[in-house]
Amino acid sequence: MFEQISHKLKNLRQIRLTIQSVWLFRFIVFIGLAPFTLALFLWVFALVTGLHEEWLFKMIDAALRIGNQVLGPAVVSGLLNIVPRVTDSNGDGIPDLDEKEEKSDEKSNFGRHPDDG
Repeated sequence: MFEQISHKLKNLRQIRLTIQSVWLFRFIVFIGLAPFTLALFLWVFALVTGLHEEWLFKMIDAALRIGNQVLGPAVVSGLLNIVPRVTDSNGDGIPDLDEKEEKSDEKSNFGRHPDDG
């Protein structure tokens, strides 16, 4: 069992996570942190001015809820699937991920199936 765990850890070390586009990564981080920054600014504003209005606290609460939606697991996983499609190293308009050649499937039923024309 220890050997299996050590083998899995070695496989995890081989995974290399790279940022495809620095500006896209910065934009995603900015959009994710903007609602939390707004909530923090509003909280400091209320603290400094002594303003304790109901609309201000509702706005802080709404900003925090929006931040939780923006950084939710579905949104993050969607962005992780979209970001690799942005990289185009040769500038032909086709993402590098789509330009990779597909491997031939040796286990295909092509020619073996009775309905295979």
